[in-house]
Amino acid sequence: VPGRYCNILSRRELYKEDGMVEVPVAVTPLFRIPFSTFWFRVLNVSFAKFCSKSIYFRQDYINIYFHSWEFSNISGVSLKWPYKILLRNIGDRMAVSFNHYLQWLMKRNISVITMLEYVQKQLAEESQNT
Repeated sequence: VPGRYCNILSRRELYKEDGMVEVPVAVTPLFRIPFSTFWFRVLNVSFAKFCSKSIYFRQDYINIYFHSWEFSNISGVSLKWPYKILLRNIGDRMAVSFNHYLQWLMKRNISVITMLEYVQKQLAEESQNT
C-alpha cells in the first residue's frame, strides 16, 4: 500500500499518534496487496496459508480483518457478475474454511489473539525496552 506502509524491506510496526495506535494490515510480500478475507474467500485457504507464511516470515503478526456478514448464510441474494464474486464461499463454507485456517495456525504455534491483546503486548515490550 503506497505511503506509510510501502516499506518493502522494513519490518511493520505500530504507528502511534495522539493516543491512537494503528496496526498495519498484513500485506502480501512483493505485490503489497492487503491480505483480507476477500482473497481468503475467493482464492481459498491454500492462498491464505501461502500469504500467512510469507507475511509471518517478515513480521511477528498477521493482521486479517473479517466481516460478520461473511459468516452469514445469505439466501435469496442474486447478484450479477462481477458483484457475484462478493458472495463466494460465505456462510457455512466460510466458517469451515476459517476453522481450518485457525487449526493450521495453531499447529504452527502461531498465536491467535485479539488486536487489543497484541497492542497491549507490544506497548508493554516497548516500555520495557526504554
